[in-house]
Amino acid sequence: MKQRVRLFGVLSAAVLALVATSASVANADSGEIDIDKAVIGGAPTERWVDDDGYERLPLNELEAIAQAQTAAQIAEVIDSGEPYNALIDGETGEIRAAVPAVKVALPIAPMAITTGCGVPGHATASQMVGGRGLAWCFNGSGSAPLSLGNVYYVAAGDRTTLWTYNGGPQYVTGTGTSHTFSPMVSLNSIQR
Repeated sequence: MKQRVRLFGVLSAAVLALVATSASVANADSGEIDIDKAVIGGAPTERWVDDDGYERLPLNELEAIAQAQTAAQIAEVIDSGEPYNALIDGETGEIRAAVPAVKVALPIAPMAITTGCGVPGHATASQMVGGRGLAWCFNGSGSAPLSLGNVYYVAAGDRTTLWTYNGGPQYVTGTGTSHTFSPMVSLNSIQR
């Protein structure tokens, strides 16, 4: 089930009621960002294809890559300018692994799980709440403060996105790029 919220500059009581159980979203600072929320199950344990057609890697694969990948190899992937999957240390902000994101021809096989947005182009943040996953999908441009805890995954969608997490560190995810956090983080804002 999807719920849709449109932020303009004034947060309505209906929006407060919608997000009060798992996260809060305050007034948009600038622009207009649409926010969708969908229940997606748990954190993926196998590869999946996101709504933009990129193959994403689960935490266990990224952790295995981190054991063997050198800092030079990580820098080569990030500096390539191409979309990638990264494993970020949620406490230090260190990039522990980075691998190119492979674009898959759509439509995809039914085995693939979705991030919950259902429409290409959205930025996505996935969090664990009460043992299940929630996907927060952001469309449009602008900025908005967030209060989303237990976030394990973010993806930029169709434009560069700036995420602020754990009260300060910022990460830019380029178009088509995803970040997986271990340990999980709290997202404080989005700008796209």
